[in-house]
Amino acid sequence: MFDSNFTAGDLVTHGTFVLVDDRDKTVYVTRDGDLMYVTTEWKNLSAVLEANARAASEFSKTQKLGDMERVASIPLGVYHQWAAEGIMEDDKALARRLNDSDFSKFRTNNLKV
Repeated sequence: MFDSNFTAGDLVTHGTFVLVDDRDKTVYVTRDGDLMYVTTEWKNLSAVLEANARAASEFSKTQKLGDMERVASIPLGVYHQWAAEGIMEDDKALARRLNDSDFSKFRTNNLKV
């Protein structure tokens, strides 16, 4: 009999593999010991902005929210720029940046950070 009670950890025993590779993005899953990471590399800015807009339009404050809700998706280059500015290590500065209307296209919902 086939056991269908797999976890992601059972399927990814070590290293990195490509989960999705299409014209807009490549999604990697990496296992590092007991930790697993999912990384999305967007191939063009319009693709990430369109995906964010879709996620934002599908989001409803009345839906059941989990302990962690994705509030934004930013391109890797922007992430590195913000990290160089110290934004990524400063929770208050990151919240101000993500709540700033100038960066609204990076948002995936309308919750306040």
